[in-house]
Amino acid sequence: SDIYAGLFVFSGQIVEVNGHGPFGVIPPDEEWARVLHGFSWLRHLRAADTMLARSNAHALVEDWIRVQRHLPPIAFRPEVVARRVMSFLSHAPLILDSADPEFTQRFLKCLGGQVRLLASTAPLAPDGLPRLQAALALLAAAISIEGLSPRARLSAQAMVDREIARQILPDGGHVSRSPEAILDILIDLLPIRQA
Repeated sequence: SDIYAGLFVFSGQIVEVNGHGPFGVIPPDEEWARVLHGFSWLRHLRAADTMLARSNAHALVEDWIRVQRHLPPIAFRPEVVARRVMSFLSHAPLILDSADPEFTQRFLKCLGGQVRLLASTAPLAPDGLPRLQAALALLAAAISIEGLSPRARLSAQAMVDREIARQILPDGGHVSRSPEAILDILIDLLPIRQA
């Protein structure tokens, strides 16, 4: 309801867009911008499971695709691109529900571009959880998107294996000792396992 009303509440910050798209507003802080451009909030629209929520998801993604060339650099940091790729893959049925073929093509072209961008920048992601999430997003894309080379899948799998070996301790905890990090990793692994 908040998103449909133009209220975007992320990281304890509320931004009202007053009938405009959220991608043109000045973010209150960096974390808010990361969440906005990562699209993890699409899960709320999927949970609503209404025609209005599907239409809203479609419109917001279409707006992002339209303005992406004019977005701030934070939208293209590897960890933000990784979250966006995972969100677009996970919520593609929601985004593409009743979409016309032209939008579907634009969405798939955008998603392909985001995957290529991530493939070139994933090694530059901050060490730790962001780098593992970038690897997981690449693996999810390699599994989910037809036409990607088998080499892309092997490369993504090798990166995931390497990061898991570096970051997951023998007791199953993350090197950061953050329980939230383990939960985030498991949430990202579930769709990959299902695929």
